[in-house]
Amino acid sequence: MQHDVEAWDQWATDRPGRRGTNAAGETTWFNWTIYPDHGPGAEVLGDIGPGARALELGCGSGGNLAHVATLGADAAGIDLSPVQVQAAVDRYPHLAVQVADVLGFLAAAPATYQAVYSVYGASWFTDPDDLLPLVLATLAPGGRYAFSQNPPALPGCVGPQATQMKPPAPGDPLYVKRWDYEPEEWEARLKEAGFVDVRARIIAPPADRRTGTLLVTGDRS
Repeated sequence: MQHDVEAWDQWATDRPGRRGTNAAGETTWFNWTIYPDHGPGAEVLGDIGPGARALELGCGSGGNLAHVATLGADAAGIDLSPVQVQAAVDRYPHLAVQVADVLGFLAAAPATYQAVYSVYGASWFTDPDDLLPLVLATLAPGGRYAFSQNPPALPGCVGPQATQMKPPAPGDPLYVKRWDYEPEEWEARLKEAGFVDVRARIIAPPADRRTGTLLVTGDRS
């Protein structure tokens, strides 16, 4: 666990912050992909207006969560990296964010969220056999789980994979584990865990890029 915290803290330290505005001039917006001003937005989460509760798993520096909060939702986020959480607090002091391990947090969370989501975050870097049942139990009836990540890098390269991270100082690189599956396998896994209305698809990248974005959604009945 400490190894993962160190890796993500270093990643957060090296990563530039979100732009002040997007192409439309908005100060908050939702991005499921790694490409600016590309792909669907918060509508993927369903009805998360006033009175709804939304939880982001791996909220990073808070950009997507800040947008969810502007929609009127009671928005909360967790992240394993103290550096990330501090960056979110510094830029968006009104947000409810905390440092937490995703499995421990969900195991203690009440089933009251209308949306639980992850954007290239904890859903990608947590064993789905452990994560999916906890997410389902955390959702209110009719609630939605949604996450995005890269598709598998190579055909057949699925299951637990190693992601190399930059070390905090010259030396051996750090590694974190991620879970890659094709869209059909993600659909099967969510259905097996008890989700309904499951959909997994790949969002095509911009014309000048090669890697699409895997977007998966599933609801609690």
